[in-house]
Amino acid sequence: MMGILLPKTLDVLLKLREGKNLLDIDSQEHALKNQINKVAHQIDDLHRLEVSSTSRTLSLLQSSLPDRVALDLKLTNLKEYMRKIDVYYKRMKQYAGYHTGYKVNRRSIRVRRFERFTLENFATEVVAHHPNSVQSLNAHVHEYFMPGQLGIMNSNIVKSFLKLGSDIEKGTQCSMHESPQQMLIHLYNAAVATDVKAYTMMQFSYTLLRLYGKGNFTHEGNVVKDDYLQRMQEKAESMRASIGDVTRKLWNCDPEKFIHGQNYVQFTELVQGYIQNEVDLNKDGTCWDNCAGYQYTESYSCYKNLYCKHQRRCNGKVINCKFVDSYSEVCPAAPGTNRRYEYVEYGDGLIYGKKNGACPRSTKRADSWWRWVFWHCSYCLCLCDEQGKIPIGTLTCDLCYRTLQKIKWLPE
Repeated sequence: MMGILLPKTLDVLLKLREGKNLLDIDSQEHALKNQINKVAHQIDDLHRLEVSSTSRTLSLLQSSLPDRVALDLKLTNLKEYMRKIDVYYKRMKQYAGYHTGYKVNRRSIRVRRFERFTLENFATEVVAHHPNSVQSLNAHVHEYFMPGQLGIMNSNIVKSFLKLGSDIEKGTQCSMHESPQQMLIHLYNAAVATDVKAYTMMQFSYTLLRLYGKGNFTHEGNVVKDDYLQRMQEKAESMRASIGDVTRKLWNCDPEKFIHGQNYVQFTELVQGYIQNEVDLNKDGTCWDNCAGYQYTESYSCYKNLYCKHQRRCNGKVINCKFVDSYSEVCPAAPGTNRRYEYVEYGDGLIYGKKNGACPRSTKRADSWWRWVFWHCSYCLCLCDEQGKIPIGTLTCDLCYRTLQKIKWLPE
């Protein structure tokens, strides 16, 4: 989007360069700097989104890719080219009086105005043809993203990049927190941002040189614009041709030591086994149905304070009920645990949980009963789905990257 909108914004510079000199040089400088400030704010918004991710991506690639020697040299050069262009870009903002607002105060420019020699020398350096000019540096950056050249999109090197998810060292895998595809996207976005900076500086420079009577530079400005649009299209096509083959798998490793509250969160009392008589599972207090009929209900009462008075009531939904046996012996959970029960032993010998010796608290009987001979009021084994001690909506994670990485169910 930035690559499409920016040329339209910089068309103002082209019109300023092509128009008649109706204003004095100071006024034209002022108009030019205001336009550059507008563009610089757009570029900085784009840059802020990518700077941290791109830096991390380049560093990880240098330390992890299989063809390390050859690739390390290329990535080192790529970082250096981008760094030099960024140095030029920061100088341009300084010369243009860049600040937090869009408009530049004329009075402040006159008081702190740079000499014409300084601005002219900067503009000449930007559009020069020596290896360290912005024009040359940006050409090198572009080469690294073109197939068949010496860049990271070269067919031989991209094969190494495609194997990023399986061939790199495990320690580096664990520190990435991004898939190889996302890392490649960061590199592409960094190249786009660098190209935008270079194009802006070159248009700024040609406009300055024209204001100072060094030439018309209309043709040069149009060529720079056409080249910029062509580079953007070539980079986009190169990415489209390669991005689908790069794995989207994210390798996330367990920490060496689990520390509650730092690298994991424990959900407690989320969905628990729950024993309740069917008489308490309907508003009317009847036993006309059976346990299987209560698949989504709630605890409405505690009939005659029978077994229900010995346990904490379910304050959410009672779901997935079933009948196991008419008679059961329930061992309440020990204090300080997140369980409801240590174990439940039914009359036919079936045991849920672990019966390790004596119950830490006295067992309670949960025996079904008859009402007027006709209806059997059964104790049902259900699930209690209620809000736990940690509200899910309040959880935060510094390294989750918008991804729930793992849920591990521990049997209770």
